[in-house]
Amino acid sequence: MASILSNFEYDIFISYRQKDNKGEHWVTNFVNALKTELEATFKEDITIYFDENPHDGLLANHDVDDSLKEKLRCLIFIPIISQTYCDKKSFAWESEFVAFKKMASQDPLGLKIKLSNGNVASRILPICIHALDETDKQLVEGELGSALRGLNSSTKQLVLPGRSKLRKRMQRLI
Repeated sequence: MASILSNFEYDIFISYRQKDNKGEHWVTNFVNALKTELEATFKEDITIYFDENPHDGLLANHDVDDSLKEKLRCLIFIPIISQTYCDKKSFAWESEFVAFKKMASQDPLGLKIKLSNGNVASRILPICIHALDETDKQLVEGELGSALRGLNSSTKQLVLPGRSKLRKRMQRLI
């Protein structure tokens, strides 16, 4: 199934470190809640790329250009920001976050989208699941080019009541 926009492979790409999905499987639970909210909100099927299995997913020794480039052609990029995600040497940081930013900056839609109300929104919607130390915060903000204003879930309990912030932002972007 393709994106709702013809130039994109997926509507949403979830980027995270496998370490952040151990134990309570917070990332998996977040993605399932997001899918439920999107299904209840949009008539169209919204496609999400989420590499849940670390054993058959993309690894650092895979050909990223061939394997990941098409998957990163998405409308919205949601990085799950954590203490382990903010590592310049990590696969998720370099081959997903930085790569998406570069690709989106060069595609016809651009990295930032002007909304119907005149406001401008980024296609990167970060979600913080840990309090970041100042160095990590500066790293993320340096890549974003602005203050980190993503959705926060420091308790690792994602609550999507009624018309949540995430749902509203997604509706404006899609």
